[in-house]
Amino acid sequence: MLCLAEVGDYVDELADQGYLSTLKLLPNQTPELEYKIMEHHREHMYVCMCDIIYCMIQYSRYIYHVIQLTFNQMD
Repeated sequence: MLCLAEVGDYVDELADQGYLSTLKLLPNQTPELEYKIMEHHREHMYVCMCDIIYCMIQYSRYIYHVIQLTFNQMD
């Protein structure tokens, strides 16, 4: 979803230019990982921007709760 938010819908011309190599989505990003992200990006064309933002917020809330649980278990 982050790729959709940054680039927009998948376009074949972008794939030829290696558009994911310019985006730093993950540390130690490999070409194999970029290909998998590009496949996922292609599968989720025409998704509404508000749906993308909603998913990112939900994922952020999930990560926040996981981190909070981890720190509470350390006490």
